[in-house]
Amino acid sequence: MKGFLRYFLYEIVENGKLLATLMLLTLFCLLLQTIQNAFENQVVSKVAYAIVYVMLIIIALKSFQLASSYVLETVEMAKNFLIALLPLLLGLLASLGHLVTISFFHPIIIFLIHASVFIISKIVLPLFLISAILQIVSTISPEYKATKLANLIKNIAISLMGDFVNCVFRSYLCAGSCQCDSRWNCNEDG
Repeated sequence: MKGFLRYFLYEIVENGKLLATLMLLTLFCLLLQTIQNAFENQVVSKVAYAIVYVMLIIIALKSFQLASSYVLETVEMAKNFLIALLPLLLGLLASLGHLVTISFFHPIIIFLIHASVFIISKIVLPLFLISAILQIVSTISPEYKATKLANLIKNIAISLMGDFVNCVFRSYLCAGSCQCDSRWNCNEDG
């Protein structure tokens, strides 16, 4: 309970900073609008809105960086948990007498754990970041639209994760089909 409360308060403080920054930007935008009405000059207002927009982009990218760091920490903790759980799994298989299965699937399981961490941290998250940056660039300038490219990169990242999960699931199915139950007499001829 104490850890949950500490985490909850940390999130309130972290998001409170973001909310306070957004409120200050809103007040700054209102001040700029008042100045624009006083001077009746469109160039001043365009520059002012560009500055506010750049600040909002920086805040959005900072939030994305915070979320991606949470994802990376979670993936790393999941990897450590799975590797810590591996001796228990292999011990259970050994107690059932599947020594050949253990020697065959131990390196495959280790490879799949490390490959999934690599794909998520080094390929998928950077693809999502590139997609987000291209979406932001598309909103900045009406001449340079990169929304289709951003959507393509995002779909590639999603497809890559789906294909990898499909590969992992099929390898687990293969591992399950290689295990024979004694009631089916898989070890006997005929």
